[in-house]
Order: sequence, then C-alpha cells, then structure tokens
Amino acid sequence: MLSELANLVKDSMRDAIVSELKAALDRNSALIEKLETALKVKDEKISVLEVKLEEKHDCLEQYQRHQYLCILGVPESEGEDTDAIAVDVAAQIGVELEVHDIDRSHRVRRRGERPRPVIVKFVSYRKRREVFLNEKKLKGKPITIREDLTQARHKLLRQYIDKYGVTSVWTIDGNIFVKIGEVKR
Repeated sequence: MLSELANLVKDSMRDAIVSELKAALDRNSALIEKLETALKVKDEKISVLEVKLEEKHDCLEQYQRHQYLCILGVPESEGEDTDAIAVDVAAQIGVELEVHDIDRSHRVRRRGERPRPVIVKFVSYRKRREVFLNEKKLKGKPITIREDLTQARHKLLRQYIDKYGVTSVWTIDGNIFVKIGEVKR
C-alpha cells in the first residue's frame, strides 16, 4: 500500500510538473509569436524608412550639385586649363562666360580611351543655367554638356536612354524627363 501511495504521489507530481511545463510552453509560444509579429512590423517600417532615407540623401546630394555641369568630348592635353575649356565651350554656344564666373573646374574619372569629362562649378546658378539652356547649340559637334547627376539618377537616366532613346530623355535641374509618344513625363 505504501508503494501504491508513493506511485500515486509520484504520478500526481509528474502530472503537475508536466501541466506546469505545458502552460509555460504555451505562454512562451504566444510571447514568441507576438514578438515575431512585432519584429516583422518593425522590419517593414525600417525598410520603408531606409527607402525614404536613400531618396532624401539622393535629393540632398543632387541639390549640392545644382551649380555643376559636365562637359564631355573635349580632347585632353598636357597642362590644360579646364577653366579656359569651359569659357571656350560657352563661347561656342554664344554664352559670355568669364573665369570669375567659375568657382572651380577639373577633369573627373581615370584616364582611358575617351577624354575625361570636365566638371565645372559655377559661382552663380543663373550663369550655369544659361550655359545649360544653350547646350543644344552644340548639336552636331563632338562636345556635349550634361548636368552633374548623382549615381542613382545617372543610372536611371542611362536606363531611360537605353529604353526610349537619347532624343526622348533629358534632365532639368537634376530631374529626369521622358517623352513617350506625345506625352512628357
């Protein structure tokens, strides 16, 4: 009878411990599910904020470049004066540009087969805009003037040019425009 009583107490204790462990496991499982849901919501929010932050960073970087233009296609020479190149290109399009209108200028990228672009920072946005608006007068010449775009915008511009053609894609103040049929976007 004593051994039966001991077995009964032992079974009762085991059932109580198992019941307690099951309850703890259920509570922990519910807590884990709740935390997983909260984590998923936070991950989605972080993803949205990352996209917004990248867009804001791109906008700020592009704004910093609003006084810059790139001149492409000008042959390189030893000891050249990039300010003089900018003044000469401006003269070719009928814009009166003087060295004091330029904050700084230099070649960018590494030397390669093609001449490196000349990047020009203007003292005045108005003068930069005047040069850029007259860029179309270079049509038929090997020289081109482009806005200085961020990497992300330049990549997007290349994609649109590849898709719609160079004559249907242009930029104004860092914004990319595409003409599809008769509609400008």
